[in-house]
Amino acid sequence: MNRDLLLLDGDCGLCHRIAIFMDERLAEGINIGYRPINSVEAQLLIEELPEYQKKADTVYLLRNKTFFIQSAAAIRCLLYLNWYWKIWFPLFWIIPRLLAMAQPARLRAYG
Repeated sequence: MNRDLLLLDGDCGLCHRIAIFMDERLAEGINIGYRPINSVEAQLLIEELPEYQKKADTVYLLRNKTFFIQSAAAIRCLLYLNWYWKIWFPLFWIIPRLLAMAQPARLRAYG
């Protein structure tokens, strides 16, 4: 398969709007497909995942033959868009992780 896939909830209005939003802003030469999670094609792909990813019941992104789920999938969607959207990727990727790492450190310090 040469095409990256974004697997979304087919009954979710927000998911549908995300696909439309992305489609209108794709960078030149980008080839990404959108599939509802409950489609046969999506279910066949999900069946190949480790158990913890199968049970995630969330957004899935198949990018370069690697699956990403939840926020990792959502944030990586920026990489498919025009340059002025792509520049946000490092910020949205790093800051939540820094905040997550700071939380346990704060608890240890004041525990």
